[in-house]
Amino acid sequence: MNIKKCLSDFYRKNRLYFEKQREDEKFLHEFEDHIKRANPKIILDVGCGSGHLANELAMRGYVMGCVDLSPVGIKIGKEISRNIGANLTHFIVGDAENLPLRRECVDLVISNNLLEHLIKPQKCMYEMARVARKSIIVSCPNSRFASGPLTISKIMINPGIAFRFGLYLLDYIIFTLGRRLPTRFLRPDLSFEAWSSDKDAVCAINIFKSVEIVKRCGLKIMMAHTYPSKYKILRKIPILRLFDGQILIMAGKQTD
Repeated sequence: MNIKKCLSDFYRKNRLYFEKQREDEKFLHEFEDHIKRANPKIILDVGCGSGHLANELAMRGYVMGCVDLSPVGIKIGKEISRNIGANLTHFIVGDAENLPLRRECVDLVISNNLLEHLIKPQKCMYEMARVARKSIIVSCPNSRFASGPLTISKIMINPGIAFRFGLYLLDYIIFTLGRRLPTRFLRPDLSFEAWSSDKDAVCAINIFKSVEIVKRCGLKIMMAHTYPSKYKILRKIPILRLFDGQILIMAGKQTD
């Protein structure tokens, strides 16, 4: 079975998947300061889906380019853009692993919940680095904690979580030793009704694997942590910022 073709067919035809998507206020709030820090004029949203995030940024004055594999998702994004008057948003159909754009054509590249849906996330990251003039910001589920941060109550209810936590710590050790981390593939649920980003994920990526992927593209890590912790004090302890449910990484182009 050709997994990539199955994924392509799923995203191209499943309108319900994109209609279920909503603006990710948590993601926008978490890295809005980092977007301002990059001071971009033109932003590219790779894997934009139905364009909720891109349209919100366009309403804040950014010129937005939006790329997604699905013509259905792009069509919905355009409809939303017209309805809310987001005139700075521009949509095109394209493959994240082979972006139909020239080198260094945008200031900032962003992606939210994309890497875990790709057979070759490394190739996508190379493409994002290629078209970015300054920097990139990426966010995706921290695979060991896709349902949120680890708690004692969760371990008591589901002991399997403790096993996943052990694997997570193993990856941390491999990462700190400078060894290459394995890519762990998942069996996606591509039934027509499936729309959850957890169900259709094909690749398990944690923060250590994400950082490795970014560094292999020659990008400089400017910030890498997880979110959203409801306990503000935990945000101030660096080691604990590796163990929450969603990854956030900002990286910049190396300068001579």
